[in-house]
Amino acid sequence: MFTGLRNSVLWGEFPFDSWMVVRYPSHRKMLKMISNPYYVAVCNPIRKRAVAQFELAFTKPRDPDSGLQRHRQVLAFHVEPTNAESFLSKVRALAETADLPVVYESVSCLDFDFISDPAANDPQPLTWPVTAALATGSKERLREFAASKPVERLLAAQKSACAVLYDRADKLYYLKFGN
Repeated sequence: MFTGLRNSVLWGEFPFDSWMVVRYPSHRKMLKMISNPYYVAVCNPIRKRAVAQFELAFTKPRDPDSGLQRHRQVLAFHVEPTNAESFLSKVRALAETADLPVVYESVSCLDFDFISDPAANDPQPLTWPVTAALATGSKERLREFAASKPVERLLAAQKSACAVLYDRADKLYYLKFGN
């Protein structure tokens, strides 16, 4: 699991305060969890009070054990690409040139779009169905990479895109319930 708190938006617009990646053994196990009566009665109401806007999808990660959770700072590109595989291969090539490891890649394969008339805090389809994340020990290297001309051209060529610098949240103390 990785939870990142938005440090800064380096390119585009990103309205969310955090980004969370949770890995379940299978989609069946996740569906079993969220349909459990305890989750429905206790956990889901707490989540709904704590989250203003919620996007959720099953994704297909390229390498689920790539080490995302081990990094303190992550630069993530969230995109609705013109072509997912082309975008990801270009990110990998640019990252390799800059000697930055790609620590996470995913493509949405099933949205939670079956809820009729959903509230903002109900599961919504992903705004950006493709994500690529890079990491290093230096926020400045990540900022420089995101500001480079080849990266800016790549992001500008997508349907929509943003580059966000995250700080890993080891514990989530920022939940506030109520109004």
